[in-house]
Amino acid sequence: MNPFTPKPNEDGTIDLVFGDETVEENVDIVAGFRGEDATLADPDHHEAVLDTADTALSELRAENDIVVIEGSGPAQLVGFGPISEWFDLANMQTAAMADAATFLVTDNLDAVPGTLSDLEPEHRDLVEGVVLDIPELAQDLVNIGIDQDLLLAAGGAQIREQHGDEMPIVATLPKYPQLADLPDLDPLTLGPKISFEQWEVTIDSIATEAAPYVDLAEIVQKAE
Repeated sequence: MNPFTPKPNEDGTIDLVFGDETVEENVDIVAGFRGEDATLADPDHHEAVLDTADTALSELRAENDIVVIEGSGPAQLVGFGPISEWFDLANMQTAAMADAATFLVTDNLDAVPGTLSDLEPEHRDLVEGVVLDIPELAQDLVNIGIDQDLLLAAGGAQIREQHGDEMPIVATLPKYPQLADLPDLDPLTLGPKISFEQWEVTIDSIATEAAPYVDLAEIVQKAE
């Protein structure tokens, strides 16, 4: 469950959901950022979201030895004012709150230096490595016999030049077509509850397949 979710409605408005409670309904998203009230751009709203996330993190840490936080969208959305800050709530602001070792997931290694340069210095210091989600084109090249290490060497040259061993590639994940058949675990529109059984079967299978491509020891070491 996300601590904060903007749920879209059919009329173009959104409902603001904190945890499992709807705290505001039918919010006009344009007016929310630009209107007289500008609810979504209000610093009090921003703090309320962060407080909800902090509470959720505290509860999860009390119940679990390891907590994995999944970001949403780009690591940094640049040039959109309060909208950028709003989207960043699910990314580096939460990572900073948790003081979490952060790993960028990308299908383009050459884009990593630019992403890092866009981050605030205190957020950039949290980034410990890169997970490469091999794009379909690169996967096709691997399938016809081009060595995957050669692709990584070409794509990661700029990272190594600027960051050296401080920014390792901790996983290189091939394409898993079966993921496309899974239902949305956290759908944006309200509907019948989704069974987790299909997810468990598919994810367990993929975890076994993916294990050779993931340097779990490196990830754990960076996260400690």
